[in-house]
Amino acid sequence: MEYKLAKETVKNIESEINSLIERGWRPLGGISVSDGWAYQAMIRGADTDDEYLEEIMQNHELSA
Repeated sequence: MEYKLAKETVKNIESEINSLIERGWRPLGGISVSDGWAYQAMIRGADTDDEYLEEIMQNHELSA
């Protein structure tokens, strides 16, 4: 499984997320905004069941 953090301006984050979804990525959790930048955790891969998502979130101190 792969994961990445999408970073874009608040104005353009929706387009960036949609582009990643078209390439097989899935959003994980919600968008975070800080200092004019928007962030969205994204995952991709065969094993994206809830069990694996919970493990990733715990390993990276994320919360849903």
